[in-house]
Amino acid sequence: MQNRMMSETVQTFIYCFTVICGLIAVANVFNTLTNSLILRRREFAVLKSIGMDESAFRRMIAYECASYALRGFAVGLALAAVAAAFLTRAMAYSFTTFTLEPPIAETAAAAGIVLAVIAVSAAYALRRSHAASVVEALRDDAI
Repeated sequence: MQNRMMSETVQTFIYCFTVICGLIAVANVFNTLTNSLILRRREFAVLKSIGMDESAFRRMIAYECASYALRGFAVGLALAAVAAAFLTRAMAYSFTTFTLEPPIAETAAAAGIVLAVIAVSAAYALRRSHAASVVEALRDDAI
């Protein structure tokens, strides 16, 4: 009974820590991607001025955001697997019946959240970067 209560307490703290880290990561990804797109407004204006149409521009941004998401998710998944292996080994020393079950549902949820955050931040940044015309964007940076 005491081992079960201890296990539930540890799991509660791990889930709370995971949620807090996840919220921090979401805020960082949103800020980084949004600022990256907004600060490159002049480069985007140059691309549009030499003939890049709106669909090609959106496709370019979508590919860039997808590469961010895939690289970040791959690195995060690898680090999570290593951390899970160490935690499983540590918990196995304390609890003889502890086994590792792969968190398929949680991994799928994380992938969905990563894609949603990337899509929302890219859409927000694109909306902000389209607020000014090409001429205004080039003129603002020239000053």
